[in-house]
Amino acid sequence: MHGEAGVVSEGLATPPERRMGLPATLSLVVASMIGTGVFTTTGYLVDDIPSAGGLLLCWAVAGVAALCGALCYAELGTAMPHIGGEYRFLSELVHPVVGFTSAFVSLIVGFSAPLAALALAFGSYLQALVPAVHPVASAAALVVVMSALNAWRVSAGASAHTAFTVIKVLLVAGFAVVGVVSGDAAGLSVGARVGEVVTQPGFAVGLIWVSFSYTGWNAA
Repeated sequence: MHGEAGVVSEGLATPPERRMGLPATLSLVVASMIGTGVFTTTGYLVDDIPSAGGLLLCWAVAGVAALCGALCYAELGTAMPHIGGEYRFLSELVHPVVGFTSAFVSLIVGFSAPLAALALAFGSYLQALVPAVHPVASAAALVVVMSALNAWRVSAGASAHTAFTVIKVLLVAGFAVVGVVSGDAAGLSVGARVGEVVTQPGFAVGLIWVSFSYTGWNAA
């Protein structure tokens, strides 16, 4: 009996590992960028930056910043291969209080707010297709269903997430191809010169919107 109890206790002490493969991890990063940020911030950007070149430059600058952050996280993750992400990095590199504060802010704002924004955007798009569905109700249902799926089994959530990401990437690629093939280039307006908009406050505001779209770089 004592031996059996020891086996049981050991089994309880070592729960099964919860891992995500490379495809699911990549889709997590990609899906965090393609979606709410890309599809909802463009209108705000056009209001703040009246220049086609300025818009592209804004995306490029924020992209370089996101790439630097991702490279730093890759180095930190290699040096400290433990679970915890930002909480682990800041706790060990700075102070545990800083790590706790970062985790608390991420719980309340850093992850909860983007998830809410994403769900509400989903509800708005769904209502455009099915007017009878209330956007808040569908947004809440999406959060509950996906949370339950990931809580039930990580592999199931990862597979569903990867499938959704592939669909989104194909849709975006399809939009681009259709725009190039059958779009009216005369409708594009170059607007102000890049040098004129970079020094304006609107460019800095645009970087905030674009940085929101690039937040997926630290998701994995």
